[in-house]
Amino acid sequence: MKLDIYHDTLVAEIKKQAKIAVESNQIARRLKELLPKRLYQIKRDQDRERQQRRATMRLALTHKDYEKFLQEYVQVAAAAREARIQYETHLMLVYARQSLRAFRRR
Repeated sequence: MKLDIYHDTLVAEIKKQAKIAVESNQIARRLKELLPKRLYQIKRDQDRERQQRRATMRLALTHKDYEKFLQEYVQVAAAAREARIQYETHLMLVYARQSLRAFRRR
C-alpha cells in the first residue's frame, strides 16, 4: 500500500474494499450454510451406488466434488478477509493523517 496516495483516491479505495468485503462475506456465509447439504447429497448419491453404508461418510468427505466445493468456499472466505484487512488498513491511514494534521496545528 502506498502511503502517499491522494485523499480522494484513498476514500475511493476504502469504499471499494468495503463493498468487496461485504459481498464476499455474504457469499462465504451462504456457501458455509450449503456445506452440510452438499456433503449429505454426495453421501446419498454414494449410498445409492453402494450397498454397504459403513464407509460412505468417509468417502463423501474425500469426494472430488466436495473438495472442489470446499476449495471454492476457502477462496471466497480468503478474499473476504483480505478485502476486510485492506479496508481497515486504508481506514487507519485516513485516521493517522487526521491525527497528524490535528497534532501539527497545535
